[in-house]
Amino acid sequence: MIEFTASGFIEVWKDAKVVSKHRVEREAIESCSRNGAGTYTITYPVVTVVVTGEQSGQINGAVYA
Repeated sequence: MIEFTASGFIEVWKDAKVVSKHRVEREAIESCSRNGAGTYTITYPVVTVVVTGEQSGQINGAVYA
């Protein structure tokens, strides 16, 4: 089993300040256009991946036993 956990928000930064916080990337990108001209940085929350048990299956055509 593979479990993904993300904590926090997608943040939009401009001039070393957080302009907005979002759960959806598209909203973060739209926020840049609403906040005027400039250079923005979008940062993403940390994602923790936990893999447990035996792995088997197929990913992108590769078979795993």
